[in-house]
Amino acid sequence: MASIHLHYGEESTQQYFKNLNGMTTVVLEVPSESGLRKLSDKLHEGSVDHKLWVEQPEDYPTCLATRPYPKQEVQHFFKKLKLFKGPPLAVDGPAKDAATPKMQADKDK
Repeated sequence: MASIHLHYGEESTQQYFKNLNGMTTVVLEVPSESGLRKLSDKLHEGSVDHKLWVEQPEDYPTCLATRPYPKQEVQHFFKKLKLFKGPPLAVDGPAKDAATPKMQADKDK
């Protein structure tokens, strides 16, 4: 959102908001702090508008977001990155060996 706010006046940002049902977001994984900073540097060199989010007071970058661009204009900056899959989801409930507080209380009786 910060990148969109910073570059709201850009034509491609305005076009992005005209098609609410066609909005897409792609989340890619950069495996290290140095990789994230290098990507930001490359985007600066390529004049790609973006926001590098840096946590304070730690001065640690945690994410990067570009403003909306046509895919063909920025795709080559991201071609080596993989989709971020996130941590595995616990779809079957808590682990079998993990006792909930109620289970633990029952065991203590």
